[in-house]
Amino acid sequence: MNRETYLLLEDYMKSCMKDSAHDKEHVYRVLYTALAIAKKERKADVDVLIASCLLHDIGRQEQFADPKICHARAGAKKAYDFLKENGFSDEFSKKVSQCILTHRYRRSNLPESLEAKILFDADKIDVAGAVGIARTLVYKGKVSQPLYSVSGDGRVLDGEEKEPPSFFQEYKYKLEGIYSGFFTEQGRKIAMSRKKAAEDFYNSMLKEVREPYEKGRELLWEFLEEKTEKKAVIRKAEQEDIPRIAEILIFAKRTAYRPIFRDDAVSFNEMQVVKLAGELEREGAVDHMVVYDDGIVRGMMEKRRGDSPDYPDSMQLCSFYVDPFFQGCGIGRRMMEQFLDETKKNGFQRIYLWVLEKNSRARGLYESYGFAFDGTKALQDGTAEYLLRYVRNSL
Repeated sequence: MNRETYLLLEDYMKSCMKDSAHDKEHVYRVLYTALAIAKKERKADVDVLIASCLLHDIGRQEQFADPKICHARAGAKKAYDFLKENGFSDEFSKKVSQCILTHRYRRSNLPESLEAKILFDADKIDVAGAVGIARTLVYKGKVSQPLYSVSGDGRVLDGEEKEPPSFFQEYKYKLEGIYSGFFTEQGRKIAMSRKKAAEDFYNSMLKEVREPYEKGRELLWEFLEEKTEKKAVIRKAEQEDIPRIAEILIFAKRTAYRPIFRDDAVSFNEMQVVKLAGELEREGAVDHMVVYDDGIVRGMMEKRRGDSPDYPDSMQLCSFYVDPFFQGCGIGRRMMEQFLDETKKNGFQRIYLWVLEKNSRARGLYESYGFAFDGTKALQDGTAEYLLRYVRNSL
């Protein structure tokens, strides 16, 4: 390939590139990286490789106009047509088109030729490391997607969930795993040299955005509570509280347990607010419950004298839930601290509770208050999931 031919391809590429995350500079980086890989892979057809790199993203505008269109497929056709119209052989045009067709990060259409594999690797390297992070942030801004998403209970999601889309979700779904699956050894080495930069950025950003949420909502709640005439109290549950207690139990359990059990028939058919409220109406059902009340009942706790022979003179925490709408506001902390103080004052030696093994969030909460797994496990009735017994010395 001579300079005149290169400039012909370059000019056509420039006329097609409009996306700031997939601009001409991205194309140059891919080209230069591909040439570095090809220097180690001496059997590569460099003419095919240069043309493929220059034209690999020319179908991006078609995909932006219609997301159903695959830019690799559109680009492959555009490249073939352009090359043929400008006097390139059918064989050469087909080789370039095939490289472009298989450069996209899809396992269903893998590259076959050495040139296609080099293009694939070079394009994926440009999604690795700090450059990959920056390009993803630019792209997310272009399509109006956020840096992160927040759950209904105020937690900053780390991106493990498939939805909703965000930078964190893209990192977990794609960027984190980009370092496996390279086709050339040199491509893999270049990518791995960038891995730590991406990991450090993600971890630092996750930490920085979570910190304000972890304490900020609680601080805001405390400030608003100071300005509210009716002060919050933690008091014994009464019959009039039953509808709210039932709501809290149903919605909090659905939120916490549906991802674990994945049983919608139970979550939405068996677990019903009216049904549970009726069960709580029976005499003595709420005798051991307390509620957090500031004009609205926002949390509940059930506690009883322990009946385990392993822990005589103990208290058992049977249930402890905050309405998902008000989680993260410090309500659970205040309820737990009052419970621990009362247990100590009343002379009980230990407190124990049962928690699902897969409920990592609840386990982390209890561990933060000094509870620890005592080695005892039991199956949750009617399921294959284990409960763990946690215990804490109260004195």
